[in-house]
Amino acid sequence: MRIKRRSGAVLALVATTVLVASGCSSGNSGTGTNTSDLYKNPVTINWWHNANQAGPLQTFWQKVADDFHALHPTVTIKISAIETNDLQRNRIPAALLSGNPPDLFQSWGGGEIADQVKAGYLKDITADTKNEVASMGPAANIWAVGGKQYALPFDFGIEGFWYNKDLFTKAGISSPPTTLDELNQDVTKLKQNNITPISVGAGDKWPAAHYWYNFAVHDCSAAAITNAATKQDFNDSCFVKAGDDTKIVGNDDERRPEFRRQRGEQFEHLRLHGNVERRSRFVGNQQLGPAQQRHSNHDALPHPT
Repeated sequence: MRIKRRSGAVLALVATTVLVASGCSSGNSGTGTNTSDLYKNPVTINWWHNANQAGPLQTFWQKVADDFHALHPTVTIKISAIETNDLQRNRIPAALLSGNPPDLFQSWGGGEIADQVKAGYLKDITADTKNEVASMGPAANIWAVGGKQYALPFDFGIEGFWYNKDLFTKAGISSPPTTLDELNQDVTKLKQNNITPISVGAGDKWPAAHYWYNFAVHDCSAAAITNAATKQDFNDSCFVKAGDDTKIVGNDDERRPEFRRQRGEQFEHLRLHGNVERRSRFVGNQQLGPAQQRHSNHDALPHPT
């Protein structure tokens, strides 16, 4: 019974935080949560998330835990804040295999969740999250497998370019590009002025992959993307075109080696502290605030269409 009580408390917290639920119970799946004695006895919920650096998100998640505990004093929430790549690639797989996983953990969704469901690691929370899923619409599908919901998104990021306005002016570019053709034209202008157009920072490999991701979304139909995600079918020629489009970042001999090989986190540190002078690179929404605070001559632009 302790497992079921803890499972119910976890689901209640999920509804509060719109976070990801782990398989802490194998009972009553899909039948909803019985709250009659949910908070009767003390339980501890172990919650792993990736807000491992001091800041607004870490403060917010701690407040969520504190507020939930204040409402339900028998529920203690133990938080472990772990760096994203370590969390996803190392800690979560090891914990699941060990048979002692956290009750809640943050996940990227998609194929990894499908594998975890197949292995019996995750709890079906469909019945308990109907209202949240209905309000989110298709956005929640990434955390569903076989029509059943196993997690909920709490945030969606954006990606675009972070560019140096002074270097744009030097190259005679009066406004940021909005189409791929305009981006190509601006890349040519920047090269003509001996300015490195786009810095990759791909020592970790995944930052470079984001260029291809975005071009694939641009070049491929929804059906092609769905087939790739669900069937690993990449036969559509659009995926090759997306690879060709990534040449917009330049050939190897056109990019400064330190910009090409720098590890993502190290490159970000250099950029945010003003030690890197370059035109642009992909940037996520979590990076916009810190960069704007440090560099008034930089601005963000959406990925050209």
